[in-house]
Amino acid sequence: MQQNKTQDSTKPIHYVNSICGAGKTYTLLNNLKAGVFQGKTLIVLPTNKLIEQYEDDLKARAIIYSKVVSGENGHIKIVQLIKSALAPDYHIQLILCTHKGFALYCKEAALDESMQEALSNVNVIVDESPTDDFFSFAKVTYADAREENFPFTKWLTPSEDDPTILFLNEQYRDEVTRYYNEPHASSQHIKNVLWSALQGAAVITEDRPVKQPEDDNGEEDEMGECLDSVFFATTFPNPLLLASQWSKKFLLLGSNVHKAESIIQAGFQLGIQCKRADDIHWPPVERNRYTETTRVNITVVFKNPASKQKLYKQFTESILPMTVRKMGQGFIYATNNDSEGFTNYPFSTIADEWFKPHRGQRVSMSSYGLNIYAGHNCHGLTKEELMVKGIETDNADDAYMGYTKAVYLASVRDSGTRARCMHRLCKAMGFDYKEIAEARFHEQNSEKAMQFFARSALRDKSYTGDLNFVVTDLAMAEYLQENYFPDCTIEMLGVKEIERKPRTSDKGNETKDNVINLFNQGMKQKDIAEQLNLSKGRVSQLLKEIKAA
Repeated sequence: MQQNKTQDSTKPIHYVNSICGAGKTYTLLNNLKAGVFQGKTLIVLPTNKLIEQYEDDLKARAIIYSKVVSGENGHIKIVQLIKSALAPDYHIQLILCTHKGFALYCKEAALDESMQEALSNVNVIVDESPTDDFFSFAKVTYADAREENFPFTKWLTPSEDDPTILFLNEQYRDEVTRYYNEPHASSQHIKNVLWSALQGAAVITEDRPVKQPEDDNGEEDEMGECLDSVFFATTFPNPLLLASQWSKKFLLLGSNVHKAESIIQAGFQLGIQCKRADDIHWPPVERNRYTETTRVNITVVFKNPASKQKLYKQFTESILPMTVRKMGQGFIYATNNDSEGFTNYPFSTIADEWFKPHRGQRVSMSSYGLNIYAGHNCHGLTKEELMVKGIETDNADDAYMGYTKAVYLASVRDSGTRARCMHRLCKAMGFDYKEIAEARFHEQNSEKAMQFFARSALRDKSYTGDLNFVVTDLAMAEYLQENYFPDCTIEMLGVKEIERKPRTSDKGNETKDNVINLFNQGMKQKDIAEQLNLSKGRVSQLLKEIKAA
């Protein structure tokens, strides 16, 4: 029987909390050159683009390295390449790979002790927090054939408190593992659910005969049309964090990485704690904080949390014109991308129409060190070279000077389905849902905004003037003040916030009353659905609720 080694030990994750531009990469490269890390070292980076930047720095220091990147051969190939690079007979001691590639390796290693052992003499250094947790959601139609289609359900044991919450029955671990490894075993989503169950995670399973077209945030719900269907949901920290238990040393670098969602969840779910890394791994103290933060002014659009729907409702009529009046000419900006389908929110298109005439320069929300907007990083580049890097010709002068104004108008929120599932899973496993949800919010919103603002003249030590930033809501501004700009000024943009009307249950009660009246008259569910203009699944669910009551 194969057990995950994290059940036997809880080695800590050592972290370096480093703001953008403090020099964490410079410090790491110097430590590599000086031989601080003995033996094989694996550096795990967010993107292939960042690997390319590391390559330039390694070549400049004459450090020999190898990289493992994904190509046409997909996931299986990347895992095999990492296996080969970690083998004792692979002579290169420094290896670069991506978060995604290493997470795939660790996911497989959780069920393969030899792959865990391959990391026992390896230093693992993860640059930036792995942002993706392992929330797995699988929806399958034809719930009536559950035992035939999902034989693994008989190997999971219902919780005493809630029969729709399942845990792996250890007596059947081998059976679940064999089913998981079968190439024909259901879908990849189901495999992900099973993998999490094998790690000890709770699994939600429910019949969902109801159409959920829109969630509380105005987003199209994952459930979609779910007539006569069953869904499974579970959660687990990013699998690459498991390497902290198998490797010789595990080092996590980045801004507020110890507060990231996956790290908080790993503490609850795996008992893994974060500890401050030794001073030798930290950048200089004087560079690792923003000074004179009284010059930072943060303008807030909404006092209360902002969903995409809420943002879009006032985007054109008030938010964009008021932002232009506030910022004037010459600023960088980031928004949500255009969305199509059920929620048609053309954020990018509309923002470009408003901002570009005012020398607004669109910038990606994710930087990971890629920065050409802070003035000094543009020195020596021609206007043509700046255009290749994404700066429009009309904005070249602003780029050379360094942007001192930045507008972040974006919102990332979980769908209603995910939020509800996470709340139930946390309750079943004894986690603090509020703490995890808050960490996720700030990682997806506040930290993204901070990465974006770091592309301004904020990082230019020679600039001592004012810096003006715009954020979506007050929670983000207060987080930035607490963690980065303690002496900044926070003010409201002046948008009149539209209060959401409280929901009433009158309509739902009326529908339920109509269903039970027709059912008591002897009408079949199909006919009830047709007469009340409901789905058959909706009628079935209401009758179940009525009987349960």
